[in-house]
Amino acid sequence: MPSHIFNSTWIKVLVSDVYTLMKELEILQREKPLGYEMEEYALIYRILRCLYMAYEYGRQTIPSTYDTNIQIQRNMTSYIHEHYGSKIGLERYCGCWTS
Repeated sequence: MPSHIFNSTWIKVLVSDVYTLMKELEILQREKPLGYEMEEYALIYRILRCLYMAYEYGRQTIPSTYDTNIQIQRNMTSYIHEHYGSKIGLERYCGCWTS
């Protein structure tokens, strides 16, 4: 992921949260108090949630300084995904052939 995506305050907070959760997980693993396994699962799910939120943020946000070719490629990929099973012909897009 390009570094300028992390310029967002929201992403910085998210990264900080993941770091904190990882530290908590490390402490639990080292100390192993009663029931630590359940707490570890909870922390792992919270980390996964943060990662998913960062993923969604990255999918939906393209900074203005980011290469516009990325957006074009995303549009092309979306179009291919939506119309993969459709019949494609030049007459559909050019309008210059008539039957």
